[in-house]
Amino acid sequence: MSAEPQPDLERARKRAKALLRALRDGDPEALARARAALGDPTHRPFALADAQHVVARELGHRSWPALRRARTQDAGARDEAVLEIGAYAPGAPVRVRIRRRHHRYVIDDDAAAVARAGRPAGWLAVAERVVAEDDLNVNRRGVVFVPVVEGRDIDALARRVAATSRAVYDALLELDEGG
Repeated sequence: MSAEPQPDLERARKRAKALLRALRDGDPEALARARAALGDPTHRPFALADAQHVVARELGHRSWPALRRARTQDAGARDEAVLEIGAYAPGAPVRVRIRRRHHRYVIDDDAAAVARAGRPAGWLAVAERVVAEDDLNVNRRGVVFVPVVEGRDIDALARRVAATSRAVYDALLELDEGG
């Protein structure tokens, strides 16, 4: 086992590539490391995936994908927050989710406007018209959203998603009353 607690993923990739080169060069230490993690690796060609598996095992993980997942979680690469911004009606706040994965964000209403309005017939066309006015998006589940990258004003975009979600809700109520 390595003394390193959690190397960054790039360093682990470089270690796997170095191990692969050493194995192909016939290095006995590299072969011993591979045997410790994989058993006898000489019965077939040794691939980069095998070297990644060895490095992951040396770092205390079951597999390379498990190492990648751990690095993502350890780095705090996934965060989620829910903000209440305004209200659809008294006692019914507009909740906006802000989800971060690495340097990208998705800000959405979790389909609350459409669900609260009861999904009246023709809801998607109305929702698409309303969100287009604010340069946002709506999907077939009714989620009003905007994808963004770091550096943008996340708070301002969250307020915009909330306002648009409220506008979608109001437009759907009018649609339901008219139909």
